[in-house]
Amino acid sequence: MARFDPRLVVSDRPNAADPGGRAAWYELAPEPGNPSELCLGGEREASENPGLEDLLGAADETRRLLGAGRRPRGC
Repeated sequence: MARFDPRLVVSDRPNAADPGGRAAWYELAPEPGNPSELCLGGEREASENPGLEDLLGAADETRRLLGAGRRPRGC
């Protein structure tokens, strides 16, 4: 993963490999009833059972943050 240097990672695991190194990390809960967590620019937000629209929204927001010419805090 580090070789590709992604700005947004969507995973079922927390960011233990590179804490603070990604602009955004979306941790999807393995069970639908458990909360998933989006860390975007250092801010965390929990949601239950996010859909494709939520994932695409996270990608758009990551692009917007990075396009603003500033390096957001990592996740």
